[in-house]
Amino acid sequence: MLNMKRNIEHILKDFLENIQEESGVLLVEGARQVGKTYLVESCLKSVDSERVISINLEKEKDLRLEIDQTKTFAEFSKWLEFKKGFKDNAAYVVFIDEAQESKNLGSYVMSMREDWRKTKVILTGSSMHRFFDGSVRVPVGRIEYLTVWPFTFLEFLKFGNYER
Repeated sequence: MLNMKRNIEHILKDFLENIQEESGVLLVEGARQVGKTYLVESCLKSVDSERVISINLEKEKDLRLEIDQTKTFAEFSKWLEFKKGFKDNAAYVVFIDEAQESKNLGSYVMSMREDWRKTKVILTGSSMHRFFDGSVRVPVGRIEYLTVWPFTFLEFLKFGNYER
């Protein structure tokens, strides 16, 4: 597998490694095909795989439908426990790719931050403007943002092992 290092990788690693901080929600956004999923998955390799729960809502449409059938955050937490073995007082990383595909997840973000005290949550998507629609209040101060842009020329040079 190729090893494409991004200049912003340290931000994601700091988010994952900062165990002093209680739970957190990181929203990774950017245009299609700029490497959001690749970036997150490469950083998650440094985390114990038994602590990582990954869901891709574009590829696993059945899971999206099940999430959207939940009516409350407590129901969603129970669903995650049943489906993926999640325990809300354990140190997990929950990674939901293409999160904007769910109509309910946006309304659960505030509770993810406040109720899952030891859990880090990473939500990615290229159409995140759909994530907090008009009926869902944006949880200001409870979410961190990371925007992934296309490769810079210097990143390209590093990847190709070219000299400056």
